[in-house]
Amino acid sequence: AVSGVNCVKPGTSAQDDNGHGTNVAGIVAARNTGKGVVGVAPGTRVYAVKVLNNRATGTLSQFLCGIDWVAANAAALNIRVANMSIGGTGLSDGACGTISRDAEHKAICAATAAGVTFVVSAGNAGTDFRTTVPAAYPEVLTATAITDTDGLPGALGPASCARKELDDRTGSYSSFAVKAVEAAHAIAAPGTCITSAGLAGKPSTFTGTSQAAPHVAGAVALCHGSGGLPGPCDGLAPAAVIARVRADATAAMTLSTGFLGDPLRPLSGKVFGPLLSAASY
Repeated sequence: AVSGVNCVKPGTSAQDDNGHGTNVAGIVAARNTGKGVVGVAPGTRVYAVKVLNNRATGTLSQFLCGIDWVAANAAALNIRVANMSIGGTGLSDGACGTISRDAEHKAICAATAAGVTFVVSAGNAGTDFRTTVPAAYPEVLTATAITDTDGLPGALGPASCARKELDDRTGSYSSFAVKAVEAAHAIAAPGTCITSAGLAGKPSTFTGTSQAAPHVAGAVALCHGSGGLPGPCDGLAPAAVIARVRADATAAMTLSTGFLGDPLRPLSGKVFGPLLSAASY
């Protein structure tokens, strides 16, 4: 991990002072050293883009600062995927913010045009993510959350650290899609009781769609390539990357795998998307 930009205190290092960002970064890319946690895409270079303070809050101007930095540096630094485990209230106008004058939507569309696939968290309100941004923007890949306590299918895993959350089921807290326009860019990944890297070299455990998103972001990184070899997403535009990752997840679905709430075992009125298939890459 290296410092990208600090939009909270400009001119200083983008150092995490809350712990949430470190947990997220570890899920994406923690090195495989033979001990501790291992990221989905171990050793992938991560640029820290600090848009939240030590209380995990930030302003729209800070969000825009971070998104614009990614867009401006994507080509030079070979940034292909951006993880946004943050959200706020808002709607998509379906036109990159040109109708509603949504500055955040405009910024994400500009960064997408620069070749960056944005993976974002659906939100933890347990409701339709249509009213949460950036989750609602059709240009992003939106991660919903499931509980997986044993890494195996069958819903036989032990209890999770969150009392109400059961193995191989959707997170009760996870927001979801309702209409087809949102369902078309939704994908599910583990988000409950995720232990990853933490501050001062100690592990940390978080629950939320914030943790589902970096699982997806790591898989997108692998889809672009690993070990010096190009992957199936190499050379694809962000919209095609999103389509490919969702298609691979859909192709991997069976009734004996997945989770209660996936497209083969749907919950009425709630769409969480297919379960991420990182093993495809």
